[in-house]
Amino acid sequence: MGIITLHQSAYLTDVLLFYAIAVAGAPLPFLFFRRNQTTAVLGASFLLWAAYQWRPDLAQIPWPIERQDAFPFAAWQFLFVIGLAIGWHEQRVRRFLRRLPLPLTAFGLLVALGGLLVAHRYSVRIGQAIGGPVGAYVADLFYKFDVRPGRVLALLVVFGLFYLLLTVFWKPINAGTGWLFLTLGQHALDAYSVHIFFVIVIGAMRLHVGPEDALSILPNTILQIACLLIIWSMVRYGVIDWIMGRSRAPARRPATAGTS
Repeated sequence: MGIITLHQSAYLTDVLLFYAIAVAGAPLPFLFFRRNQTTAVLGASFLLWAAYQWRPDLAQIPWPIERQDAFPFAAWQFLFVIGLAIGWHEQRVRRFLRRLPLPLTAFGLLVALGGLLVAHRYSVRIGQAIGGPVGAYVADLFYKFDVRPGRVLALLVVFGLFYLLLTVFWKPINAGTGWLFLTLGQHALDAYSVHIFFVIVIGAMRLHVGPEDALSILPNTILQIACLLIIWSMVRYGVIDWIMGRSRAPARRPATAGTS
């Protein structure tokens, strides 16, 4: 009953529960976007994220959810709202990015990436040197589940660097990998939902193999690539549509990076 009422999560479905709540609440930010109050929305989202960083026990928004430690709403909504704002102001964002000098932008992102890698490597040592609650927070500055500041900065820098690479090398990247990543990206929810069943089945099979590290890197890699290609085939050739009993949606042409 807790899962039905969105008060309890389950293994591998925690991100789906987060999206269910986030998408249900998305019309509210859109309302403010239409009134040119994007800054207020981002500010409120940041304050909620900051409140969770300070006192996660007091920032259980919209309500406490059991087994939702990996995707607490108050923390992850910050990234979700940033994505909504970028999507809403897509043309303005594109015009802004086109005005940036490419060499200087690339250099700045690479320097930032290097700084983040150094910070990640030494964050534990620095945190231990500081000590106390502040030191403990610094030691986990890149902790994924709580969306710590290091994680947010890393996301902005890495995604910005990938966007730049796609802008410059879109044609060869699209020619080499577009068949795979664009198909999965345009059907992300289907692909994620199917992959849950693969994880469950393969996880059950591995119980007969031994501990998690019983397989070497090569067999693990081959197994994961095989599963990825099977999921891609199910999406590409309409198997999932057939299972769900729905008509197959026409392919959508992607908006390439750095183009109008």
